[in-house]
Amino acid sequence: MEEFDLVYKNIILRICCASEIAKIVKEHFLGHVIVKEPSGDATVTLIVSEKLIIKNCEKYSKVDKWFNYASLDFYIDNLNRQCYITNINAQNDKEKDLLISSSIANVFNRILELEGYIGVHASCVEKDDCGLLFVAERNSGKTVCMLNLMDKGFNIVANDIVALKKDNGNLMAYGIAQSSSIRLSPSFCKQSSNEKYVKLAKERNIQIQDKDMLDGNNLHLSDYELAKLNNVSQTIDVPIKAIVRPYYDPTVEKIVLYPMPIEHTRELIYSQYKSLVHETSDFLINLKLDGVDEAERYKHFEDIISVPAYYCRQNENTTEEFVRKMNNIRNN
Repeated sequence: MEEFDLVYKNIILRICCASEIAKIVKEHFLGHVIVKEPSGDATVTLIVSEKLIIKNCEKYSKVDKWFNYASLDFYIDNLNRQCYITNINAQNDKEKDLLISSSIANVFNRILELEGYIGVHASCVEKDDCGLLFVAERNSGKTVCMLNLMDKGFNIVANDIVALKKDNGNLMAYGIAQSSSIRLSPSFCKQSSNEKYVKLAKERNIQIQDKDMLDGNNLHLSDYELAKLNNVSQTIDVPIKAIVRPYYDPTVEKIVLYPMPIEHTRELIYSQYKSLVHETSDFLINLKLDGVDEAERYKHFEDIISVPAYYCRQNENTTEEFVRKMNNIRNN
């Protein structure tokens, strides 16, 4: 068995597992945590083994439809701050690895929640330690905004879900470990700056059809892979300079950008709140930490809303102007 710590600020998730599982876990968290030798008291210790006999713990059975109904048993021992994953069943090694890595990631994300972080459906990039947070409903262009800025030298923090918390006067955005899904729509594929994604999709035998929003026609990349493909860095966390609500509008010829009233920002953030724990692991609500009042976490919504926010109507023909406008916001 191998033992190591996944560390972010004061959070220490100690993992005890077989070496082959350790490799998968470390790859999943690449760029999102610091991996260290065990040191000091862990926030939570997680033991992963094919077969364990556990007594005097709360038991939960997990079946994940996303991984062809792979399953495992999960035990929680809050008294000793320990959890166990065992009785792992999957149809193949790939689905087994995905089940284990995602389950461990959800434990880490649950600890983030217990430490006061709020999950928001958003994408985030940064440059010169200034973060831009794109918050909107699905299919509004958050990922495209992120990719356009990465193409111009911005670093990736996160895509799809961002963990937010005020720290030392700044609203900090932390990128949780998960893959980015890039929708290969015809308009996206026609842009010269996106040729690298089209080429990679073809190398991976992903069929690109002449249909918008085609399910299964997506390219999945880790944040590390996405950063490497764009020759930029992956940033663990960043103070947020501004919130932008993008709206894809094929009719505009120029960027439409204007400040968002605070009441609209409040409505947006509340509507795009998302648990950091995936629904397949919702039993992790029973993982607790001594002295933590979870109700306190929801008071942090106002910390998010206090950041300057903007509406932004854009499309693939306004990319250059969009990048200039975002740089202006970052520099002001």
